[in-house]
Amino acid sequence: MKADLPGRRSIRVGVDPSQIYQMHMDWSDAEADRVGSWTWGARDWGQASWDGVIGPKLANFKTMLWREIESAVSDGGHHMHHSMSIDVICDECQTRLLEFGKVDGDIYRFRLGLTLIVQAAARQGQRPNM
Repeated sequence: MKADLPGRRSIRVGVDPSQIYQMHMDWSDAEADRVGSWTWGARDWGQASWDGVIGPKLANFKTMLWREIESAVSDGGHHMHHSMSIDVICDECQTRLLEFGKVDGDIYRFRLGLTLIVQAAARQGQRPNM
């Protein structure tokens, strides 16, 4: 059963959405959802994962423009980092976003390794803070 997501917001008139691609990525883990667990495992990624994979990747992304981040492709040619509609993620994640009121836009998917994917709720008019 899909979570009951609110309708899509309208595009703001007078704002050029392509401007984001000329901006540097910024992030914060101030609102990271690390308490409790998912049905498939703990929400807390652990210090070893943060120090070894997540932190260094996000620190590197902060030095890059959004167009550089979005141009990264896997060996198979798929975009590694991209915006995703909330309604395509699993029901459990949709529900969690609803609980936190983070459904005012798409999410952004960062693939950081073979199995590690960080997903963040995008804020209106900007890419997400992590």
